[in-house]
Amino acid sequence: MNYINGSNEGLEVLNINTNIDNSVVSTESIAWTVKQDGFDSDAFAFVSPSANFNMLEFKYFQRLVCDFTSEGIELDNEVHYNLEGVSNGKVVYKGKFFTTTEDINNYSVNSNKYTLKDSTNNFTILD
Repeated sequence: MNYINGSNEGLEVLNINTNIDNSVVSTESIAWTVKQDGFDSDAFAFVSPSANFNMLEFKYFQRLVCDFTSEGIELDNEVHYNLEGVSNGKVVYKGKFFTTTEDINNYSVNSNKYTLKDSTNNFTILD
């Protein structure tokens, strides 16, 4: 799962594994669609390579470098997005990314929302 800092106004990086040969991944035209998880309609779409979206090749993975801000794309905070890439009529990637404004290294799903219940019961009940 890739994480995107929702408060960042610059380049975002998604490390992915596409079904495209590494030798052509930076030049191969890929049509990307992004949908908010749980919705059928596209939130937005883009094509790489382009001025604000490019693929870089590495030995065991590829990197999709995105500049959503320059494209005028605003991502909602604390939302999962589905990402799909299609090249030459074939699906070459399906995956997800998550947006948050919290520090990724200290991210907590239930940050400050969990309260410990005081109990004198020292027994474990198994169903």
